[in-house]
Amino acid sequence: MDTAQIINDLIHGIPIAGAGIRHIPLGKPATLFKGVTEERSPITVSLPVTIDDLPFSHNQTYDLSITAASMLSLPVVGSISGGLNRRVFVLERAAWQEVPEEGVTSFYGYAIRLSITVNKLTADMKLTLPYLAASAEIGHIEAKWMLQVIGLSGPQIDKVSIAPKELSVETFVLATQSLEALITAVRDSSTKFKPQKIGKKSEINAVELECGIG
Repeated sequence: MDTAQIINDLIHGIPIAGAGIRHIPLGKPATLFKGVTEERSPITVSLPVTIDDLPFSHNQTYDLSITAASMLSLPVVGSISGGLNRRVFVLERAAWQEVPEEGVTSFYGYAIRLSITVNKLTADMKLTLPYLAASAEIGHIEAKWMLQVIGLSGPQIDKVSIAPKELSVETFVLATQSLEALITAVRDSSTKFKPQKIGKKSEINAVELECGIG
């Protein structure tokens, strides 16, 4: 799949929430719930060495509560407190290898994420990046975005600014361009890949309930 198609899928995708989430995204380091950092059991299989060793990939958009995003170590701009009108939308391009660990299947690979923290969200709003940008431009919502890169490093990655920015029609273009630049950099000869734990396979369980996903 080319970069343009990946970007289109992410920008116009409808976020998955609640019990629909089966790939729980994890930042670094990941925290589960009640302030407990996840303890990782010894890995008994070989981790991927190159990007070509990663058999699975997706372009996914998530709708998470502020609490869930924070506990999963995903970027949240501003305070982690707030009610139902504060949400985090994560646009994720990821590739991974499944690794069985004690009681869970973990995903090791890389992840590129555009995270948008939204305030003043109402139930009738469309949950797509263009709509959120337009709503922020006219003051209907307050939103900030930032980028997260896990498992990748190099000069082409470093060139892209990942610092938090206010969401508007103008910065929507910048966010899209930045996301595209990072995805393009994955295959750049100067980019280094070091597999990281970027997610895990989920069933409906205590982690989802405690984190308040959905």
